[in-house]
Amino acid sequence: LEDGIVYRGSAAWLRALRNLRSPWCYLSHFDWTPEFIRETVYNTVAANRYNALGHSDNCQRPNKAMRARFLHSTAIKGAPTKDDAGASIPPRIRRRLLIIGCGPAGLFVAKKMASSTDFEVLVVEPKAFFEFTPGILRGLCHPEAMKDLVFELEPVLCDDLGVGYIQGVVGELGSNRAIVRRVGGNDSILRLGKAAEENQDVESNMLVYPDGNMKSDTVEINFDFCVVAAGSAYTTSNLWKVAAPSADIEDGAANGAGGANDATNHDPYDMQGRIAELSAEHSKLERLNQHRSARVSIFGAGLVGVELASEIRHYFPDIERISLFDPQPTVLPPLPQVAQKYATSWFERNNVELILGAEFNDESVSDAETTSDVVYRCVGVKVNTPFMPKETLDGRGQVRVNKAMQVLLDEKSLDKESVDLMGAERAAIFGSGRIFAIGDAVAVKGVDPPYVKDTYPAEAMAEVVVANLRKSKTIQCMQTCPGVLRELGTLQVMTLCSLGPSDGIFCINSRMVSWGRPSSIVKGTIETTKMSDSRNEFLGRSFWSMVPHW
Repeated sequence: LEDGIVYRGSAAWLRALRNLRSPWCYLSHFDWTPEFIRETVYNTVAANRYNALGHSDNCQRPNKAMRARFLHSTAIKGAPTKDDAGASIPPRIRRRLLIIGCGPAGLFVAKKMASSTDFEVLVVEPKAFFEFTPGILRGLCHPEAMKDLVFELEPVLCDDLGVGYIQGVVGELGSNRAIVRRVGGNDSILRLGKAAEENQDVESNMLVYPDGNMKSDTVEINFDFCVVAAGSAYTTSNLWKVAAPSADIEDGAANGAGGANDATNHDPYDMQGRIAELSAEHSKLERLNQHRSARVSIFGAGLVGVELASEIRHYFPDIERISLFDPQPTVLPPLPQVAQKYATSWFERNNVELILGAEFNDESVSDAETTSDVVYRCVGVKVNTPFMPKETLDGRGQVRVNKAMQVLLDEKSLDKESVDLMGAERAAIFGSGRIFAIGDAVAVKGVDPPYVKDTYPAEAMAEVVVANLRKSKTIQCMQTCPGVLRELGTLQVMTLCSLGPSDGIFCINSRMVSWGRPSSIVKGTIETTKMSDSRNEFLGRSFWSMVPHW
């Protein structure tokens, strides 16, 4: 900062050189060099300076000769007055990384960071299991498939990867701490990573229990870095995705999201309860299949609605009438026209009634609701971000992030002093740039149209975060180091839509590249290898290590 003007990057470095003695001050004349060259050199040096010049593991106190160069006193209140320059404050051995959510993106980060000796990783997830969401509709209609679509999280996270895991839901997130409500009653899981279990100092620095009671329903987590991967759910049903429970810190209750779960008394956050929940819905459809004259209506002709209609038609062929509703004039609106026509043709051949566009009106909806034996609503997606500060959310509740996946504040909430000091772009970065968000719950600034809410782009975001977490060791400030962090680039957009177990559509970047039986084989291969990868098995890891996200 000079004469009220803020300089950054190479410009700040060159301005500082003017104040040095000869011959160093002459280097400031390089300010005539084109900016893109200066910034490239500056960022390269900034990213590699610790590797080239080395660094100290301790924060040293200045000796007498150095103190005269400081504008303010360097004495530490309450510290012994030593002149020894070697006196230092020992740093924490591992930085504390909190991951909120353990869907595909959150699990990706946990697996990649588990092997790091620089981080102590802790995952917070309300479910005690992982499920492959794109295959759940198959599991609903064909329960035997469920055993390949879910697995318990604790053995993989804690025993295999060695990271910590709390079965709970975040009620409040600040810049360096989170308040977590445990889920699951007396059987709730709370395990620390291997390093923390062996080092009580790490545990005491990371977890705080109210009144020292380790059985408390509430846990406070202190962190240095945080990754929000909380995902999304449907407002109308928990069948397709399990919604996160509410975390009411005031009354101490972590409640379920309601809906089908309350009616069937199945615990959706327990793996066996989840399987029982889907099995109960399957039994309902089985009874309708035997009834023959039944009607099933499905609202929403996007990916979920189309796949659900085709799965029900295949596995329950004797249900007389299956109706698919949508106000859009065609099924699968985001996909190319040739894919829409292929799906429409499949429904016509298999006797699925399409009520789209102008036919979707009050009369047709009222008729469906009064004459249908079962109504499924595949509409109304909400993100699981009620714990985030309001200033970080957009109008749809999505978390604002930049292309480095750092959480951003609403520019209207910024104070003028911070903007004047750092500029609006840097001042908007929340939590000193150490809080990231990825997956379904985010809106990336400057990206239009937005990224598809799917596993593939979510893992690409996770890959960016992992790279930036690893870079954090050599970056002085995650908020004010432009050009050093990795940013999200152009992604491949891949969409696979099943039309029963032996047919489907595969699109890449708005082109239908495969259809029919080959598409169903591709989806089956992805499902098998991705579940293997999620379990941290060699086969899956090897396969997906060769698949790029860019």
